[in-house]
Amino acid sequence: MKEPWSAAGPEDPTERSIDWLSKFGYLPPPDPVTGQLQTKEALTKAIKAMQKFGGLEETGVLDQATLGLMKTPRCSLPDLSETEAAAGRRRRALMPQNKWSKRHLSWRIRTFPKESPLLGRDTVRALMYYALKVWSDISPLNFHEVAGNDADIQIDFTKADHNDGYPFDGPGGTVAHAFFPGERFTAGDTHFDDDEAWTFRSPGEWLVVYCAFSD
Repeated sequence: MKEPWSAAGPEDPTERSIDWLSKFGYLPPPDPVTGQLQTKEALTKAIKAMQKFGGLEETGVLDQATLGLMKTPRCSLPDLSETEAAAGRRRRALMPQNKWSKRHLSWRIRTFPKESPLLGRDTVRALMYYALKVWSDISPLNFHEVAGNDADIQIDFTKADHNDGYPFDGPGGTVAHAFFPGERFTAGDTHFDDDEAWTFRSPGEWLVVYCAFSD
C-alpha cells in the first residue's frame, strides 16, 4: 500500500483516498488473496463516516474539502476501531476499556527531539508539564513527572518504524500519536515524529505543546 498523500506520490485521489480511509479505520484493507476489493457502497459509507468525524458535510463524495482534510498532517492512529468502522459509528474517546484505572499518573520523557536544536530538554519538559496540566485542570486526573522506567506515560521523540505498529512517515503527514490505557506494551504512551521541525513559538513549524495536548 502506498503511503497516503506522501509528498512525492502521484495524484490519484480515488486510490489515495482508499489508502487513507483504510489506514485510519474507515475501510477494511482489500484482500488480494480473495480478490475482495472495495465496493462503491462501502467507499461512500466510509467517506460519510470520515466527513462526520471531521465535521464536514456528509456527502459521501471526495470533494475538495474532504481531500483537503485527508492531506492535513495528523495523528497516525485510526479514528475508528474495527468494530466501529463496521458499524459506521464515530469512535467514543472514553470507552470503559480505554479509561485509566487510577487518578494519579506518572509521566517521563524517555527520548528528546534530536532534529529540533532550539528545544532544550528543560523546555520540552516544561511544555509537557503544561500540556498535562491542561488535562488535570478539566479532569479528575493528576500527573507527576518521574525519572524511573515504570512511568504510566512514556513520551518519545522517534522516527519511521519504531516498533509500535504505527510507523511515522517523515516530514509532514502524521506527526504524533498516543495510545489508550490498557494491556498493550505501549498503553498510555505518546510518540512524536522526530523528523518534524518541532517548536513552541516559530510560525510554520509544529507546536509541541499543541500536539502534546491533542494526543
